[in-house]
Amino acid sequence: MLYLPTEILECIASWLDTQRDINSLVQTSRRFLPLSKFLYRRNAEESGSSALGWAAAHQMEQTARKAIEAGARSGEALWICARHGDEYMARYLVSVEGMELNFKDEDIGATPLLMAASCGYEYLVRLLLETGDVEVDARDHNDRTALLSAAHAGHASIVKLLLDTGKTEINLGGDCSSKPLQWAIMEGRDSVVKTLLDSGKVEIDLKDNLGRTPLSRAAYWGHESVVKVLLDWGKVDINSRDDYGITPLLRAAKWGHAAILQLLLESGEAKVDAKANDGHTALSLAAEGGHEEIVRLLLDWGNISVNATDYKFGRTALAWAAVQGFENIVGLLLQSGQADINARAYDGSTPLLLASRLGHLKVVELLLNTDHVDTDARANDGSTPLSLAAEGGHDAVMKLVLNLGRVDLLAGESRLQSPSSPLSPLMSHDYDLITKRWSHIPGSY
Repeated sequence: MLYLPTEILECIASWLDTQRDINSLVQTSRRFLPLSKFLYRRNAEESGSSALGWAAAHQMEQTARKAIEAGARSGEALWICARHGDEYMARYLVSVEGMELNFKDEDIGATPLLMAASCGYEYLVRLLLETGDVEVDARDHNDRTALLSAAHAGHASIVKLLLDTGKTEINLGGDCSSKPLQWAIMEGRDSVVKTLLDSGKVEIDLKDNLGRTPLSRAAYWGHESVVKVLLDWGKVDINSRDDYGITPLLRAAKWGHAAILQLLLESGEAKVDAKANDGHTALSLAAEGGHEEIVRLLLDWGNISVNATDYKFGRTALAWAAVQGFENIVGLLLQSGQADINARAYDGSTPLLLASRLGHLKVVELLLNTDHVDTDARANDGSTPLSLAAEGGHDAVMKLVLNLGRVDLLAGESRLQSPSSPLSPLMSHDYDLITKRWSHIPGSY
């Protein structure tokens, strides 16, 4: 068989059924190596040119050329080059007539252009665009385009390349949150945001499905550099309200982004007392969330309604800080001299009542150390700071209130036997301190 004419050997190879059979024949003798072209041809016909893909993955140019000569044109090889940044092999592949430039892989449905854009290979993106035959806005299985992927990954130069083609839709997608600008903002890609704004094609105040503008989302994610880019652009609605009535300032306050709050305040346009749909202000949100630095910023800024109340509970910022037990914030609000220490919520509770009920000892101590706190304040149900502390088993708070010596244990004496009496919850406590306090009341026994 070694001495058979080449024509007969080729005829034999062409009649073999599988690639394995052809490969076995080729491997038997160097005399049969020229028959490998049949192996490449069968591979191109039956296996999607896997040999070409293997050659690209291993940077085997000679193998790639043999596969191409055998008719392989699968774009998988080009996709592999795009994934690994292989410019040399990619240049050869795009020069091949009939190469599948818009091939999509099975896993994510990405084209070579989308893959190169996502990975940040600018030279490959440029190479693919120069062919003039790539689908610039081809989508993968997750509806992402090359522009979306580049924006998300922060590749500003690639974003500009894609925009300069004039073939990509910058506002592609139904939901605003799926647009390049929103993706760049979510990831804090300030250079991409600026590139998109410079294109003049984005709507800077376009709202997403929750009514949030790009500025509102940047404030939410805490990306200071992005907020600065948007504010410097000068055409942004700084007081835009989302579906919950939350402005960028409110969002920064809620999530504790002090640097962003400072930027918004210094713009001179942000409404510091804006209220969300539930009545919360920036100050009350910061107080409830324990964001001490933001509370300090807002108080120092001035011109703020310290005693504004929310619509659901009717609580002030001081009340919210008392509920959460944030003694530092309670201290800041008291030091401002503007907080109404006896402000009553819808249920009649004051900051002292709320702190006593929840056992926040440090907060109770701060409130009791002020001159005007009402130690005998009653909620709508008749409960007092002392009775609430007793009900909750907060012994330390009880002792603190009693030691102060300003509690009227006989307040509402005619109701001493009712559940609303301040003494009722104390009946189950056997404290020497209570006995001593009781003995100092005229007429007691």
